[in-house]
Amino acid sequence: SVSLLTSSLSSTTNFLSFADQGQNLAGIFFQASLLPYLAFLYFLSFRGNRTPALGNFGFQYLLLFVFGTIPSGIISKLTYSQTLANVDWLHGGAEVLLCVTNILIVVGWRDAMTNGASQAKKAKGIWKPKAVALGCGVAFAAA
Repeated sequence: SVSLLTSSLSSTTNFLSFADQGQNLAGIFFQASLLPYLAFLYFLSFRGNRTPALGNFGFQYLLLFVFGTIPSGIISKLTYSQTLANVDWLHGGAEVLLCVTNILIVVGWRDAMTNGASQAKKAKGIWKPKAVALGCGVAFAAA
């Protein structure tokens, strides 16, 4: 009984099958998290919340990161037989989208805190950061 347990634990196929279950679980969590995040975006955009327009756009921009990472992961797996984390040029491009998301959120909320929520909500000057962010998304898609 002990030798059977020892040989079972030393088998690498057991570890590989467990890793495969983790990948499936991650896919399930990703699919299950999309609807709550869309609901979060919906409620975040209510006027009563006084969410700064640029911060709100930053949270929406996160969807571009998510939907940009999916084809990048597929391309890295099919072309290079590697995960996305191991293909630097694709992984770097995806991380740029995440970095831009973080910058948009921080700058939007910082402006709301320094200028007041009423001025940040009007957001007459947010087209420039939005244009830069969308340009990063287009550059990522072109690569």
